[in-house]
Amino acid sequence: MTEHNTMDSNSEDGDYQHREGHHDAAQYRVSYPRERNTTDMDYDKNEDFNQKRYSVSRSGNNPGRVKRVVSCKRKTHHLTVARRKQLGSGRVFDAVNKENEMNRLQDTQQEMFDMDPLEFSLNVHNSHKAGRTGSKQTDFSTLTELTKDHGTMTDVLFGRNLRLKVAITLWQRNVDELLTYLLRIRDTGVFVDFLPLISKSIDKDSSRITIGSCVDLFPLVRKVLTKPYEEYLIVGLNWINSVLKKWWEELKASGYNGSSKPVLESAAGVNMEHLQAQNLHLLPPDEHILVRNREMRVLPRDCHEMLMISSGQARDGVYLIQPGDSPIAAYCAMQEGGWTVVQHITVNSSVNFDGTWAEYKHGFGGVSGDHWLGNEYLHQLTRGPGRFKLGVKLVDPAAITKMGEYDPFLVEDEASAYRLRLGLFQGTTVDALTLDTENYLHDNQKFTTKDRDNDNYFQNCAKLEFQGVPGGGWWYDACAGANLNRRNVIYWQKDCNKERLCKYAWMMVKPSDTLKLVHSRDCKKDEL
Repeated sequence: MTEHNTMDSNSEDGDYQHREGHHDAAQYRVSYPRERNTTDMDYDKNEDFNQKRYSVSRSGNNPGRVKRVVSCKRKTHHLTVARRKQLGSGRVFDAVNKENEMNRLQDTQQEMFDMDPLEFSLNVHNSHKAGRTGSKQTDFSTLTELTKDHGTMTDVLFGRNLRLKVAITLWQRNVDELLTYLLRIRDTGVFVDFLPLISKSIDKDSSRITIGSCVDLFPLVRKVLTKPYEEYLIVGLNWINSVLKKWWEELKASGYNGSSKPVLESAAGVNMEHLQAQNLHLLPPDEHILVRNREMRVLPRDCHEMLMISSGQARDGVYLIQPGDSPIAAYCAMQEGGWTVVQHITVNSSVNFDGTWAEYKHGFGGVSGDHWLGNEYLHQLTRGPGRFKLGVKLVDPAAITKMGEYDPFLVEDEASAYRLRLGLFQGTTVDALTLDTENYLHDNQKFTTKDRDNDNYFQNCAKLEFQGVPGGGWWYDACAGANLNRRNVIYWQKDCNKERLCKYAWMMVKPSDTLKLVHSRDCKKDEL
């Protein structure tokens, strides 16, 4: 029996009539309607309702009749939304008229939420998805990514919390098991949480952490130092500092430092030798990152040389300098001409300036705050080559700043008890160090501390108290016309004293200017 299509020619819209009756669908063939007039419709040109028509085999009840079923996809009516049919060929259809084009542009966002999923053919390839407008594709992708990120973040936080609990248990039970666990999971977040505990244990000279364990942790520390987070860098450098302070000689003797050091240097952006600064105790652990020239391989001798290297562009801050065999950390007053700060005190300072000989030799406090840099480094800075000068800066109760300079300036070595040598004075402060009075000539005096009396008084001037606070270390005569190391009173003759309580004081060192010719004056009668 030949199959044929029957069309009701009287149908105004050209739709096929349905023949009623039972049918059994055995095969399908898609047929298309005749052309329809779409002048007054808001559909694309030459398109219908995306209908599929199926030819059906003979009906079991009536073998002489052919049943035809027309299956139309569900219509979804959208307010002022132009419906489009996307074919498998990926062909992009033009708007029928200007009104439809404007409707698309205005209702893009509404169309994204109201779009009927059946508008798109089931056989559309991935490449045809580009037919969506850019905003729809972007919004869809964003929603998808947010959903994925939420699920990923949930998994990460749950997993990290679980690993952290396991690590805490191992830390309480066995450190070796903890280190093995950290190396196995390689979770940077968990490792960073435990690194301060490990550093603290090393600093306490605990036997729980061995040098072998620390060597095994080097790869993880390197990973921490490469992260773009300031707190990670601080934690990593603190750990390195603890390891080097305790086992530097062992690492050096074993030769391990030869292979590990370049790796850590490149990862951290620092010179590992610089972390062996002799006065590293003056640099608090969280201030390692504040060292401005930590990437330099060849260090300047002092702050003035650093200023010259930077062509005058260096800013105030903590720098590594090398006046002797090993580097030291120092605060540089670059805006004032490249001074190296060797002492700073605030009235009623929290730093204890009543130190011993050893403390004054190696320094105390913090280089970015109140501190004494150290007599040994004062000697290294001023011994040459070349001449140096001392700058004294005072801030009085009225917040007026005064400055005085002594040129040249020299502190002799420890064998000479760090004797003070001063030259000519100039400035706005009183000359309180070289002014020859009956008891207060500080020039050419040895240094005195509470445990080493080198002054010219029958008592130890460093132990004499004012309002319960001792004088601290200084170049006393018998005793002092100036003392910048008494914590509760900054004393500088009439400029700063117990009646005129100054707020701050600084002592700074800098290379001398070019040699100036100074003509002597005629002596007065009472000076002959």
